[in-house]
Amino acid sequence: VAQQTETDITALRKRKIAAGVQFAKSFNSDPHVLAVLRSIAEDQLAAIDIESAVETAGLLVNRKPTPDNSYLLYGWKTIANGEYDLKRYKVAEVAYQQLLLLPGLTADEQTQYHNKQAMAVYQQAADLERAGKTEEAAAGFLRVAQVYPQADIRKNADFTAAALYLKLEKYTAAIPILTEFEARYPNDELSATIPAKLAVAYEKTGDYTQAAAQLEVISDHYAQKDKEMA
Repeated sequence: VAQQTETDITALRKRKIAAGVQFAKSFNSDPHVLAVLRSIAEDQLAAIDIESAVETAGLLVNRKPTPDNSYLLYGWKTIANGEYDLKRYKVAEVAYQQLLLLPGLTADEQTQYHNKQAMAVYQQAADLERAGKTEEAAAGFLRVAQVYPQADIRKNADFTAAALYLKLEKYTAAIPILTEFEARYPNDELSATIPAKLAVAYEKTGDYTQAAAQLEVISDHYAQKDKEMA
């Protein structure tokens, strides 16, 4: 019975979507088209047809005259989240930017969508890294902080960028990222690994004074640990 009910709901939803699409095409100037398009997108999302929902939301936000803000908010949320779920991160970034330009978002929503936009940037960089485009990936990870300095993912993005520059032996690029990371996150466990990285980077760039200073930091750290264990 449950299986039959689910099948019936799916069939009904498909008929409703088809009828809505036909209405929108046949009565394009009807004032109810906006509500119909939104309803279609909601049904498509319920059917986990994200591609179609994004397409419908695109029709919604691009209608002339420009729809009311409530429709624009719904449409751009659907597009941005849909493109992200479809792993089209560059398009998602742009969509989140459009969404964030609209009035009516609560403070919590603004934070949420800023973070989602930053994640879209991060994922683009991760894709570049997987494709072997290491230097482009490093620059992409740094772009997270440019898009949203308070991003939850910024810490990982900055640290990964520094690691990639070290891998590329671009030490002058890595050093300021590492020093800023250490200052920004002094108590983070990742910061404990930075003196060793800086010691190598300074040595490779010929700055032996700074390299020695980092080695002293490492020495003091282990001396303090020995005291705590005694």
